[in-house]
Amino acid sequence: MNRDELRRRAGLDEAALDRLEQIGSLLPLMADLAGADLFVDCMENGRMFVAAQAGPSYMPSAYRTSVLGCYAERTDEPAVYRAMETRTPVRDIKAVTQEDSVVRQDVVPITDGTGRVIGTLISERDVSRDIRREKKYEAMVRRVGMEGREMASAETVARREAHHRIKNHLQMIASMMNLQARQTDSPEVRRAFQENTARILSIAAINELLTSHMSRTVSLWDFLEKLRHNLMLLYGAKMSADLLLEGDNVQVDPDQATDLALVVNELVSNAYRHAYAGREGGTVRILLKRGEKYSSITVQDDGTGMPHCQEETGGLGLNIVKMLVRDKLGGKIYVTSNKGGTTVTVDFRMKPVMEEI
Repeated sequence: MNRDELRRRAGLDEAALDRLEQIGSLLPLMADLAGADLFVDCMENGRMFVAAQAGPSYMPSAYRTSVLGCYAERTDEPAVYRAMETRTPVRDIKAVTQEDSVVRQDVVPITDGTGRVIGTLISERDVSRDIRREKKYEAMVRRVGMEGREMASAETVARREAHHRIKNHLQMIASMMNLQARQTDSPEVRRAFQENTARILSIAAINELLTSHMSRTVSLWDFLEKLRHNLMLLYGAKMSADLLLEGDNVQVDPDQATDLALVVNELVSNAYRHAYAGREGGTVRILLKRGEKYSSITVQDDGTGMPHCQEETGGLGLNIVKMLVRDKLGGKIYVTSNKGGTTVTVDFRMKPVMEEI
């Protein structure tokens, strides 16, 4: 833009015009150095316009034609107005050019010898290609995400079907063992069948919960309520003791739930079989207590207690519990027994709960 037109539009004095001409003469060299399109904008009646323009000579410019004299609207190029009005540099602000391209602008104010702002020096980098690439990547991510959700859904259905089949098979085995128990005349054999049936039904209860919820954790309360129901059906006809569930709900992973199923099954079965010998019954309580690192399950009866030697060594059921607690649950077991009953508390380490994907 020539000196007369710049004087007329920007209303600048000779010293300011000299300063802008000096910068304008260096603009092509600076454009090559920066590898960007450079501009000088000045103010005319509250609107910024292009007073000088230069693009790099060794690489494509973002502009197809000259935009000398064109206005830069505030909504399209906010950085230009902000630098002019605040007298401070503004960097890396998105803008829309006169040719509707998307660019990133760095803008610094230009001052004359007295410190008055007479214009702005602008560097622009075309980011249209980057934006198109980002949109392409976003579309790819969305597509992969949808495919991933579809795969996850298919995997969920497959896992649910697997747990459902396992539950059915376990229940079938339990039914077969019940039939065999009825066919024997030996009380010891019948009791052994009954104990193993309870163990199988405990694991089946876990798979039933996994079939219905399919989450990474299992509600121990829901499971123990199901287990309580199974044990009442198994022993209730022969034992009048009540079985109560009390305390906190605890979320555990399926592996822990299976091990805890066997632990509670053994402890409750022991109480039903031994605690009320020669008595009409009583109350067996399952108590849950939730903690941050360790949680606990207590099985407590108000029976006759166990002999001291059995408390130390334990029968098969108690030994199974000790093995599970030590080797699988990473916890400890505490047994106290007297004439007022037996209390067995199992502490187990809580596994970290992973986020759902």
